[in-house]
Amino acid sequence: MGSRQNGGQAPRRSQSSAELEQILGNGETPDMNVVTGLVQSLMTSVQKNQEARERVGNMATKILEVESERTRLLQEYIGDTGENVDASMENNQPQHDQENNVNKSTNLENSHVTVYGDQISTEEPSENDLYQENLALKIELQRLEEYDTKATQLIGQYEVALTHLRDDARCSATEYEVAKKQLINSYKVRLDEEQRTYDELKAGHDRLLFALKGLNESLKEARNNLPQNTN
Repeated sequence: MGSRQNGGQAPRRSQSSAELEQILGNGETPDMNVVTGLVQSLMTSVQKNQEARERVGNMATKILEVESERTRLLQEYIGDTGENVDASMENNQPQHDQENNVNKSTNLENSHVTVYGDQISTEEPSENDLYQENLALKIELQRLEEYDTKATQLIGQYEVALTHLRDDARCSATEYEVAKKQLINSYKVRLDEEQRTYDELKAGHDRLLFALKGLNESLKEARNNLPQNTN
């Protein structure tokens, strides 16, 4: 996108703007073909800035897509974990009910209550199950880290591109204002020159009419002074 300006420094001037200032700075009437070419060059620069804005917009869209994918993966992971917990609780619920109810009998006639000991054994997960679960978590974490790294890189590129775009937009706006003022001033100078030329031509025309009028009067006077033919 060209060279960038640091904060606090004056915006850079394009070659077309510098040429236009040089042409108009000498006070002479500029060649309109040259001025038109320089204006077209400035418009091309504005068009390039518009294309850069579109590229930044596309990059921002990619960042949003990556963020959306990462959010979806997190929700999917959380959902899978919650489903596993719910399934485990559902599987243990019959055992819990059986633990509270099996082998508990009451002899109402003899008012004698016999409570048998719990016969439910709790099975702990095997080492292989723990290993498989840990491996799955590591793979999922690695995938999330990759998405996070990619999103961070895209965000960094977006910030750099946005900074460059702001510099270009500021420079283009400055160049446009300078070019507009210089064009307006050049047309004012040209208008003043044409007005001055018109005034000079009108004054010369008036003098010529005055001279012709005097010559006409002289011709009339000379004609009246000619001797009359008596024949």
